[in-house]
Amino acid sequence: MPTRDGYGSTGDRIKEQRRRARLSQRELAQRIPYSYSLLNQVECGARVATGAFTNAVATALGIDIALLTGPPGVSDTQHGRLTALVGPIRESLAPYDLAPGGRTPARPVADLVLDADRLCQEVRAAHLRKAARALPDVIEDLTLAATTAPTTETWRALASTYRTAHDIALKLGFPDLAVVALDRMGWAADRASDPCLAAIRQYRRALGYAEAEHGLGQRLIEAGQALVTDQTSREGLAVAGQLHLGASAVAARGGAGTAAPWSSTSLRRASWPTV
Repeated sequence: MPTRDGYGSTGDRIKEQRRRARLSQRELAQRIPYSYSLLNQVECGARVATGAFTNAVATALGIDIALLTGPPGVSDTQHGRLTALVGPIRESLAPYDLAPGGRTPARPVADLVLDADRLCQEVRAAHLRKAARALPDVIEDLTLAATTAPTTETWRALASTYRTAHDIALKLGFPDLAVVALDRMGWAADRASDPCLAAIRQYRRALGYAEAEHGLGQRLIEAGQALVTDQTSREGLAVAGQLHLGASAVAARGGAGTAAPWSSTSLRRASWPTV
């Protein structure tokens, strides 16, 4: 749910992250599908930062949205409940490389693919607990489907569920589980032979190493860019554009300046990737 901005608010965090990326308000506004006026009002606390607005800003800055929404403030009791909530997700990620043992998916693959997309949308809509409860069964069934009757579509859907697991884990405050989920995403993306998924994974990895020494974040961005160099589809162009913005953000955080940004026209033409 959107909340009114104030001290320590989403608006404050947007301002902080924008300045760290060495962007003016007008420069950031050119990178998002919202007006300069709205951005200015959100930063000063006069307007509510909606989920869609916050997600667009995070995408433009090449950072995880959790840096703008802030980590969940929870009590010990709440943390225990969250741990119990993500426990089945953790377990569903473990047997990815084990033989199915004669088991078969409980539902048709077509339904599972739709479920994978639905869960991704629920996370984007901030319905984290609802998605977290449904996710383990979908991962388990897609893992069985991918290992018993592998298809590109099945592997892509499984990679998508791993990406959803990463997002849930990160937003609920379990970074160790998020790392495991990204590894699984790379494993499935390789089997799907999908360079866009593999590039998205490198982008997500880079967000966690933006301020690391030896240019690790930048190297991860470059690895992702190499994967989509020859991609001309709308998805490929969108992912390439996001990686370019990510390179600018990582360079700024590492003190190396910013890479030359794409024009706002090019970015809008490429659409906004769900990375």
